[in-house]
Amino acid sequence: MTGSWSSTHDRLLIVGGTGLLDGFRVGVAASRAPGGGIPALLRAREVAPVRVMPLGELPEGMVAVGEALADRLRLTETGSQPWQLTPTPATPAAVATIEPIADSTLKKVIEELARATDVAGRVVHLEPGDASSWLDVDGSAMRIREATDARGEALSGLVEITEQTELMLFGSRAGVDIVVLADCSGSMVADDIVTRTNLIGRRAGTPIKRSEVQRVSLLELLEARKRVAGRVSRIALVKFTHQSTSVFPRGGGMAEMDAGSDPAVFDEFEEAINQLVPRERSGTDIGQALHFASELLYRYGVPGNDRLIVLVSDGAHLTSKGEDKTGEVVNGTDEPVLLMEELHRTSGIRLHAIGISDRDLFETWWKQRYGNRPQEASIVPNHELLRELIEVGGGERAQIGGMEVLEKYFSGLGTGASRGVGRPAKPRLPALQPELGEALRRVGQVDPQTRHSIEQLADRIRGVYSLCVAASRRRDVGRLFQPSERQLYDLADLGRLVSRRLDFVGWISSVYKVFSENLDERLRPGSAEPYPIREIVALLGPDSEFDRLFALRHDEVHDRPGQQAHTWAGKFYAKCTRRYALDPEDAANWARVQLGALEVLLGALVRVEQVINRAEPDDPDDEPENEDEPVVLWPVS
Repeated sequence: MTGSWSSTHDRLLIVGGTGLLDGFRVGVAASRAPGGGIPALLRAREVAPVRVMPLGELPEGMVAVGEALADRLRLTETGSQPWQLTPTPATPAAVATIEPIADSTLKKVIEELARATDVAGRVVHLEPGDASSWLDVDGSAMRIREATDARGEALSGLVEITEQTELMLFGSRAGVDIVVLADCSGSMVADDIVTRTNLIGRRAGTPIKRSEVQRVSLLELLEARKRVAGRVSRIALVKFTHQSTSVFPRGGGMAEMDAGSDPAVFDEFEEAINQLVPRERSGTDIGQALHFASELLYRYGVPGNDRLIVLVSDGAHLTSKGEDKTGEVVNGTDEPVLLMEELHRTSGIRLHAIGISDRDLFETWWKQRYGNRPQEASIVPNHELLRELIEVGGGERAQIGGMEVLEKYFSGLGTGASRGVGRPAKPRLPALQPELGEALRRVGQVDPQTRHSIEQLADRIRGVYSLCVAASRRRDVGRLFQPSERQLYDLADLGRLVSRRLDFVGWISSVYKVFSENLDERLRPGSAEPYPIREIVALLGPDSEFDRLFALRHDEVHDRPGQQAHTWAGKFYAKCTRRYALDPEDAANWARVQLGALEVLLGALVRVEQVINRAEPDDPDDEPENEDEPVVLWPVS
């Protein structure tokens, strides 16, 4: 019996680690799928083709997915993102044409395909502009450009690559015109990239700037173009901040650069790369950079060639505030995304995005360099915008990371050799990751009602948060919160179920970033300027229950045996769980603490929204009405 699964009737289990449930495979109870698995479509934020695998460890009514797939579809175990898993017949492909997205030698690509043991059995969804036809082959991203049946007719919908499928590497008489957009904003001076090998006069393990990573990677592109011949292609290199400037070719436009080019062309390109120096006080405007690149492709591209924009950036969308101020984060997602969607839809321009640095690299670097000092939003790598651009730009998913990621991408952008490579190797399934057992234990300890309540409270908080921001703007008392571009991601994380102390600390820290780090400066301790509505200070300011809530992100507050009953944290745990101290792995009680924290947060925000809507801004000489009213903490039963 197969049937289908959905967030309405079934529970989702997110499994970490690498193994069977990694990439395109999901697990269900063994009685619901045959031994070899079945093709299916997983519909959530987008549609993902998957293979449903039988797992004896899973009970009925549960679907297990890997962390990478869950992150891509924004799936959570609490069900905040609706999903449906539907077995769908897949048509076997007689011939599948694979297009590598990076320049590489024909020999290397063939070797990668020969080694890969997870090509046979893959299912892809083939529709015009559908990015789900991308797949990883031995760590390299490739795209199923076309699949045909035994009669040579093109296939669409869900298609399966089998052991009998003949594989072809894509070759075309047309070339690809490329505009590389290189980020030269102030955030690119951050040296949060650590190399694994000796490079540019530095030993392995030493930090280098993001801009230097970009420069060295583009030199890899230069070397690759010296080896490529046979396709008439043009290239332009553009540096951008809040405005864009062509640096190659020197006179503007685009220029051919391949194995047949004059050596002077390569010298000019190298000189252009060396001009990519970040301006420390410059912001970033990705929207105008995309518009600039599209104009180059329109005016100077070769008719019939593919059109490609390669965006290299640490991801922030900023605007310049002048020479005496650093960049300021703005709500810049909508404009670039809408523009890229229009360029892809009307002109067939595709986008690849290369994200320099990532959250883990930055967090480690910042803590080593600045300790617990609040992070500067203008240099935090933010790749949400890059991912949004990829989704509408018809390209592959964003490549994000350090030196190795960029070098691999640029080591040969745009080959077009065509050759049959035979049939895929016999599939060999990896072992089931051991993290499944821990995930089952975690979810089994948290009762469904607690999980449902966490999800409901998270939804309500997101709504009231928006009302508070809107009310403060409407009353002209300044924005209550000063949200960063990452706020939507962190707000979506509110409903993520925690199952141990480490999970809770990470969760409450992300909540702190949204609600406390972004609080109006006038509500912070020691502010010289008072917030115009004084009652808000009692609700959100220093020593309020809202403020004390975030002390829970420090492990040490409950690591003193015998003292827990005398701390606010200990009393809070007792209120939520009837225990002053919790076992670090006690999933049920950490979920109850999470629920209690959400209740405090919601109560504070509801009260704040009511106060802002009814109160007039205080006269600085007036006494606050609630001066003698204490801030009441939750009592301990």
